[in-house]
Amino acid sequence: MTGTKPLYKHTFRERKAILEAALLMIKEGRFQHSIMSEIAFHARLTESTALQFFPSRVKLAEELETYVKSEVAIVVSAEIELSSEAMIQFQNASIALYKFYLRNPGVFKFIDQASITLSNSEAVRQFHKELNKPIEKIIETTALRFPNDVSAAIAHNNILGLAKIAFEQHVILSKEELKKFSASLWRTLTKK
Repeated sequence: MTGTKPLYKHTFRERKAILEAALLMIKEGRFQHSIMSEIAFHARLTESTALQFFPSRVKLAEELETYVKSEVAIVVSAEIELSSEAMIQFQNASIALYKFYLRNPGVFKFIDQASITLSNSEAVRQFHKELNKPIEKIIETTALRFPNDVSAAIAHNNILGLAKIAFEQHVILSKEELKKFSASLWRTLTKK
C-alpha cells in the first residue's frame, strides 16, 4: 500500500506530460496529423504508456477540452479571490487571462481551433459555454446590457482576440493598455 501514493503522482505527471505535448503539437499546427507515438515522444514517454491513458486521439482531445477549461477556470478564480468588487475582478481576470494565453499558446490555439478539434458543432458550443462560465460568475451580480452568458462570451472573445493579435501581429499590450481595454470592455457590457 505504500506504493499507491507515488504511483498516483507518477500517473498524474505522465498524464499532464501527454496533455502538454498535445498542446505543443496544437500550437505548432501538427496535432490533426499526429500519431500517438509522436505525442508520446514529445511527452518523453513510450507510446504504450501514452495509449494506456488515451487509447485514441479522440479520447485525448476530450481530455484536452477538460484540461483547458480547468486551466482557464483556475486563472479566473484566482482573480475573483483578490477583490470583492466585480469591476476589479473583471479587470484583473481579463489581464490574467490575456497573459495566461500568451504564456500558453497551445491552450490558446486549442480554443481558437475548437471547431476543428472537437467532434461537432454542439460540442463546440458547449465547450465555449463552459469556458465562459468563470467570467459569467464575476458578472452575474452586475446590471448588464446583455444576458450574462452573452456578456461573458463577448468579454472572453475580446480577450482571445487580443491574444490572437499578439500571436499574429506581434503586438503585445502593456499592463496599462490592458487596464484601459478591460475598463472599456466593462463599460460596454454594463448598464450605467
